[in-house]
Amino acid sequence: RNIHSLKHFATNHNADLIFISEPQMYQNDVDLVMQHLRGEYNFSLNSADKFDPELPLVKPKAHGGSMILWKLCLDPFISIYPVSSPSFLPVIFSPPRCPPSVHVSVYLPTHGQDCKFVEDLSSLVVCIEELQDLFPEAPIFLRGDFNVNVKNIKRTDLLSHFCKILDLTEASILH
Repeated sequence: RNIHSLKHFATNHNADLIFISEPQMYQNDVDLVMQHLRGEYNFSLNSADKFDPELPLVKPKAHGGSMILWKLCLDPFISIYPVSSPSFLPVIFSPPRCPPSVHVSVYLPTHGQDCKFVEDLSSLVVCIEELQDLFPEAPIFLRGDFNVNVKNIKRTDLLSHFCKILDLTEASILH
């Protein structure tokens, strides 16, 4: 809900990586908010204004987005994989003497934004296929909110198809 809850969670769980769906933050606000975790965590925010810098001038409140935080000591081993959608944010984690792993923070558009949902899910498929080509042995972890309700048959079917074409197991998608 807020930065103080996040700091409490990070401290109590000693989390190395934290994935946030829908941080509802603009790029120009993130440094101020994250100063509460400065010295402990680094971060990457993927928000709509990253692709439309004038958005904060016309919309007072940010919506959606994805974010990943990691302990500062992991900085040398984290690489952000560039994408063109705020709905997901991939990082490659390559610690020394260990195989790399890919972690993706996800927040797909909510109900009522079905066209954008399909577009972003398609972009996510392309991104994962690229990452599988670049890192064929790396496990890929998807973390976040796909905004799929079992009562919405169309979205449920799309998510099932998504899992099938990428050969993902249900355990690969953490809700």
